[in-house]
Amino acid sequence: MESRNCFRIVTTICALSMFIAVVNFKTIANIHGEREISVIERTRPSTQFNNNNALVRRTSSLHKHNQHQPLDPSNYETPRTHTSLRTITATPPQHRTLQQKPKTAGPRDKAPLLSMLREAGVPLDDATINRLPTWTEITNLYGPEPVIYGLERCEAFRANNLNNPEVLLSPQGLFNTGTRHLRQLLESNCEIAEVGNPFWWKHAPAQFAHKKEMIYRKDNTHKDLIAPQFQGNFMRNVMSVVSIKEPFFWMGSMCRNRYNVRWDYDERHCPEFNPVEPRSPIVEYDVHTDTTSYTLQYANMVDLWNQFHKGHFNAAHPRLMIRYEDTIFHPKTVVKQVCECAGGIMRNKFNFRIQTTKSHNGGPENMLVAAMIKYGSVKMRLDGFTVDDAYFGKAQLDKELTAAFHYSLP
Repeated sequence: MESRNCFRIVTTICALSMFIAVVNFKTIANIHGEREISVIERTRPSTQFNNNNALVRRTSSLHKHNQHQPLDPSNYETPRTHTSLRTITATPPQHRTLQQKPKTAGPRDKAPLLSMLREAGVPLDDATINRLPTWTEITNLYGPEPVIYGLERCEAFRANNLNNPEVLLSPQGLFNTGTRHLRQLLESNCEIAEVGNPFWWKHAPAQFAHKKEMIYRKDNTHKDLIAPQFQGNFMRNVMSVVSIKEPFFWMGSMCRNRYNVRWDYDERHCPEFNPVEPRSPIVEYDVHTDTTSYTLQYANMVDLWNQFHKGHFNAAHPRLMIRYEDTIFHPKTVVKQVCECAGGIMRNKFNFRIQTTKSHNGGPENMLVAAMIKYGSVKMRLDGFTVDDAYFGKAQLDKELTAAFHYSLP
């Protein structure tokens, strides 16, 4: 009896021991599992951070060697992760260094234009400022300073016309070169005997300035009359100021407003140099006064630009040559030097001669602003030109003229 009781006690104790052991094992296993999961969760940010560092290093290398091509997501390495974390995917880190914004000119690069427009009293809004060219774009086209050719003749002209009340400061040039604009600037800012058209036609080539038959009649009669101050050496009193425009911009202007110039071209293709099968003459230019008229012939528009300005460039009579673009971007400097060259005196406050025209969106726009936007843009210079036109123009333009006036060719 006692032996049976002992056996039951031992069996119970063994079963209880085994139960306790099983419970303890499960408890330890659960605790260990929780700790493992906890460790994984705590190390997850560190793992992602380390992988992202690897991604940053790789993508930075790609960016350094190929800045102008977008990064391909397939180039990214997928980080190695614990099997229980398969939901974590490798995504490109959002670092600013991976996408560089294109460099845009800040306000400082437009400061000279903004200063001029504010001085002129032109209202400026953000849209207008954004459309203005940068000073870098302007200097790339025309250089940093205005160009005035012929200043070495100023001293002799002033000496020959000392106390002469008949001095005439006379803007001249081809059509579409801003002769009226130049005249208005001089009239508004220079105190001198007279600013106006010469006694010959202001659009005439230089050789016509010496032809007495080109002198305009002054008394509305049918008699040829030369003003008394021009009898004999009738060129002495006139300081010619010839305006020249960048050749490609000028030809584009002539396509829109031809005036007295005629040539055959396709309306869809202007100026159409047509160097392969030249027609003779391609360009006809009517030169006239109220008594005399001539028709001059040129091979093409480049030939007209070359010959007209080369004639004034080599002329012996008193003359200055200024760039039209400088009356936009350097008006105060140009007007001051031209005025003082002829013996005039500048007025105290500069008048920019602000006028309004229709803008690209149909609303009113300041003409000075419109000119700055147009003639400060290298993209607009070849508007309407074919590639062949551009190459032909560059090859045929007079290199002495383009170098003297610092015109950069396309």
